[in-house]
Amino acid sequence: MDDPLLVLGAIRFGARFGFMLDEELKEAAACDEVKAALSVKISRERIGTEIDLMISGNQPVQAMAYISDWKLFWVVFSLHMKHEPEVLEGCDRLCVSYLEATWNLIQLIGQSTFTDKQRRLSLYAAMFLPVRKTMYKDNRGKKIPW
Repeated sequence: MDDPLLVLGAIRFGARFGFMLDEELKEAAACDEVKAALSVKISRERIGTEIDLMISGNQPVQAMAYISDWKLFWVVFSLHMKHEPEVLEGCDRLCVSYLEATWNLIQLIGQSTFTDKQRRLSLYAAMFLPVRKTMYKDNRGKKIPW
């Protein structure tokens, strides 16, 4: 609870080194108090840095699968409170599936075909493809893409 960002660090290192993450850690990370602490105590920038390290790492699919399985996906990738349309249940798994398909394609083509930035951006683009039409209304009622 003191530093909920450690949950994301555990996920990053677990995925990177192929560790089997402890069931108690999973239960603790998925509890509402930890999710709330992650949302409130940790800046979006620090969360973004941790996520970027996962996406840039050698096992981005496993890292995002952990985040999804532990019910942290929408805490980490928070939508605006006034978003439209409603995000369907299981959309986080669909996002991870798109990420996995793109990761597999990059592996098939060969990583040297892309710069690190191109690879990272293509993985993000694929992961968020299922929510590409998500909008929110600003204070004036204007629809803004998420």
